[in-house]
Amino acid sequence: MKKILLTAAFAVAAMAASAQYYVGGSAGIQFNGKDSGIDPKFGINISPMVGYTLNDKMDAGLEVIFSFQKDQEPTETKYTSFGLAPYLRYTFYQFGKFGVLGKGSVFFLSQTQKSDATGKQSTFALGLGVIPQITFDVTDKVQLFADLNFLAFNFAYVNPEGDSFSMFNVGVDANNITQVGDLQIGFIYRF
Repeated sequence: MKKILLTAAFAVAAMAASAQYYVGGSAGIQFNGKDSGIDPKFGINISPMVGYTLNDKMDAGLEVIFSFQKDQEPTETKYTSFGLAPYLRYTFYQFGKFGVLGKGSVFFLSQTQKSDATGKQSTFALGLGVIPQITFDVTDKVQLFADLNFLAFNFAYVNPEGDSFSMFNVGVDANNITQVGDLQIGFIYRF
């Protein structure tokens, strides 16, 4: 019995040592002042993630989305979002420490909108998205990445209170339901 337990412990330790688990996250911010010529807005998005490297080209993981946005025009409106997005990342090109990836995800998002004019409204969204990423390997364990949201393709089924609709975005902006800003920067730490 001791031999079986010892063998099982070594097998689990070997699998854990060779596993390519990682943690990380990204953040995005947007600010348009009153003098910018467009509607004043402020937005922030923080997305922690966990994942596993399947092979040299592909990763799978789960991203948690926390987002806040405040619009000033025509009346002050605040949006608060929470979501989950399982994803796959595929490396198309690797040039030394630089890489070009595609990140495909399915997202589930709940958003609350508060405004003096309309009161409080809740929205649920379910969708698919593809976002290009550029990566830089700082070390074997640390990787920096940038989500290029301005080149993204997104499809979402949105169900606000009492109504529903579908939306398709190619090249998104800060009004997209899942992202804030055109560029989102993050990191990954591999174990």
